Amino acid sequence: MTATEPVLQIEDLRVVFSERGVGKRPDVVAVDGVSMSIEAGEIVGLVGESGSGKTTLALATALLGRITDGRIWLAGESIVGISRSRMRRLRSLIQVVFQDPHGSLDPRQTVRKGLSELRSLHPDRTDWVTDVDLLGKVGLIEDLLDHLPHELSGGQAQRVSIARALLLRPSLLVADEPTSALDVSVQAQILNLLLQLRESEQIAVLLISHDLSVVRNLCDRVYVMKDGRVVEAGITEDLLASPSHPYTRELIAAIPGKDWDRSTLGVASGQSAGEVTR
Repeated sequence: MTATEPVLQIEDLRVVFSERGVGKRPDVVAVDGVSMSIEAGEIVGLVGESGSGKTTLALATALLGRITDGRIWLAGESIVGISRSRMRRLRSLIQVVFQDPHGSLDPRQTVRKGLSELRSLHPDRTDWVTDVDLLGKVGLIEDLLDHLPHELSGGQAQRVSIARALLLRPSLLVADEPTSALDVSVQAQILNLLLQLRESEQIAVLLISHDLSVVRNLCDRVYVMKDGRVVEAGITEDLLASPSHPYTRELIAAIPGKDWDRSTLGVASGQSAGEVTR
């Protein structure tokens, strides 16, 4: 990847789900001609109501879902129609943090064992940091290494998920509603952590969210999806201050109180990632 190439570039992506056989239902076009890009160290929001195609787009981007048509480049390399060996290498460059932190962790593995498994699969990408220092980067203490997922709080489990993703030194982190399953007080801690990792690791983030307050406080740019298409995109502050599409205006109007103050969520409050381990 050169200095001028985006971490992620998508051109005219389509994802279509089809059924076969007698009595099949019509094709479902989940993603319909979407184009977008993300630069190194940039946090980009992807917003829209449930069923708009956000998660389908994210899974396709992370090589975890269907790609019917279009082109995707990750760190300057095409990820469409590549060999399995290249796919495995490129997959390590993009990691996903899911909505349910406990559901994304193996209930039989301690934190230490989960990290060890990743190290054995990717020895060339994981020898840059110890387990203790890695947990420190996400605000967790060494004692949690020998805990099972059910022994962790929601905030701790999500930090472990982020640590596992960070271990592979990805160019892009896809965060799919990473705070929606957490208590409000813990949400702010996770959002602050993403901001800090953007600065310290120069990692790009694609943040999928239905919460425009979160997007405004965290994202440099935002894409608005409806019915599988991007209906509006731009710099976050400008787009939310003067939305041009009726659907974007509807999303903004639906926000209770429409209080855009960062202090509401505690984002960028100055609290470091290591101060809280809940």
